[in-house]
Amino acid sequence: MRVWKLIGIIAVSLAMISLIGCGKAEEESATETEVESVATETVVVDYIASAEDIGTEITCGICGMKMAVTEDMPAVTVDGKNYFFCNADEKAEFAAAPEKFIKAVDEAVGEVEEAVDEAKGKLEEATGN
Repeated sequence: MRVWKLIGIIAVSLAMISLIGCGKAEEESATETEVESVATETVVVDYIASAEDIGTEITCGICGMKMAVTEDMPAVTVDGKNYFFCNADEKAEFAAAPEKFIKAVDEAVGEVEEAVDEAKGKLEEATGN
């Protein structure tokens, strides 16, 4: 639904640009800015878990609960990355402000990766490997 809205906004903006033609430079600048801001909006697309996803351990993108992916689990794709949720309400909350949650998830993943690297280093020191 959101994709169609985006396409509609772009189409209307392009039509306005062609109708304005030689209009005031200020009006053209405003229209170009509007088109640019629409084009950079984060697009959230519904996602259905694939056979490969089912059973994979994930962390809910909102509450942080760890669980296994199920066939009917609410999920979305943003910039090619899939995000899974405990329920439809959490999916809707994420879709309303994906940048906020993506940043939090990325930061959490970075912290986990650092902790894993640190633990590996300590294990190697302890075992002499």
